[in-house]
Amino acid sequence: MSEQYDHPGGGAQLSGFTLDVVGLGALNLDYIVNASALSGPTRSRPLTTRISGLIDRTGPPLEWGTERRVDSHTIHAAIEVVSSARPDTSLGGSAFNAIYAIAKTQVGLRLGYVGVAGRVSVIGVSSIQQFEALGIDHRFVLRDDEHVCGICFSFSEDGERTMLTHAGANEYMADYIDREFANIVTYLSGARVIHVTSFLDSKTAGRMLAVLQAVKMANRGTLICFDPGHVWSVDPTPEIQGIVRVSDYLLVNYREFRELGECGPDDSNDDVATRLLGRFDSARGVVIVKRSTGISSYWREGEKVTSDFYAQVPLSVEEVEDATGAGDVFAAGLDFFQGRHGFDRVMVLAEEGCNFVPQAADPYIISFPHNGIDRTFYRLAEMIGSQGFGTAEEI
Repeated sequence: MSEQYDHPGGGAQLSGFTLDVVGLGALNLDYIVNASALSGPTRSRPLTTRISGLIDRTGPPLEWGTERRVDSHTIHAAIEVVSSARPDTSLGGSAFNAIYAIAKTQVGLRLGYVGVAGRVSVIGVSSIQQFEALGIDHRFVLRDDEHVCGICFSFSEDGERTMLTHAGANEYMADYIDREFANIVTYLSGARVIHVTSFLDSKTAGRMLAVLQAVKMANRGTLICFDPGHVWSVDPTPEIQGIVRVSDYLLVNYREFRELGECGPDDSNDDVATRLLGRFDSARGVVIVKRSTGISSYWREGEKVTSDFYAQVPLSVEEVEDATGAGDVFAAGLDFFQGRHGFDRVMVLAEEGCNFVPQAADPYIISFPHNGIDRTFYRLAEMIGSQGFGTAEEI
């Protein structure tokens, strides 16, 4: 059982934050296989055929490039199929990956996690031990030695990743929330950012929604970043839609964006974004869409939907060893910025004559003339120090 979270005066600390970023999500053991590394009788085509055969026995045909929930027998059978290829194993879960990535930066952010840690079948591997080694607060990670942990089998081929996931001990998250509801709400209300990811059972989404609603009631300053993943995007229940509603940031890939936004054949990306932004309680809600060619962000300016696109040069398929967790590391970058500074402490360099609507509350604005951004550097350094961001060299 987890420890109790004691807070003087009972309730969240509204004048400050006791933690910077807290993950709320499943805890898994990942088995990772890349088709390019296979040889001999385990070459990819026979392997995909055999895995598809396993899935066909338990449900509709497997759609490659997606995630599918499977039972214990199927996940272990899939792992057995690739056993000769010696798949890589590592601790995982989307929220875990994001918090782990932030912790590895070693910048001193106060990190925490809420989840259920089941028994790991690999000797010497433990999410609890990993949390302790990285200094991540885990007082609300329930240690469940009775049930096996969640298991995710990730298979990549030609740049496309397919995942089979067995929930394992994560199925008991709803019961854990019920037992520790008030304490978990108090704990999360003290966080600057909560990074929320999916569970694959039928009960947990509703209990998570109740927790997050209570957190927003206790501390409106806490930001919720929601990464629903494939399964929740394809089949969003009213509870999942409710989590979107209380969120401040929605993180999706392009496929999830179109699925969750109920994209029709004639819909543009702006149409889908408008539909999604209309579901937020917050007028400052932001939808962030991850694509191999860059990142799109959508937000409202009054009644108008505005977007930005940040281009990137994608790696070739040959250069990618394994893409598992890449989206989670991207999310970690967003959480890192929010957790370190918060979007209530943002500085904007604005060229004179440039109209913009900041996505932060009351940002510090430094204006400069056309082609004169170098004139801002001295003032920028002064503001960095005076507003408590540290020194310019540290930033």
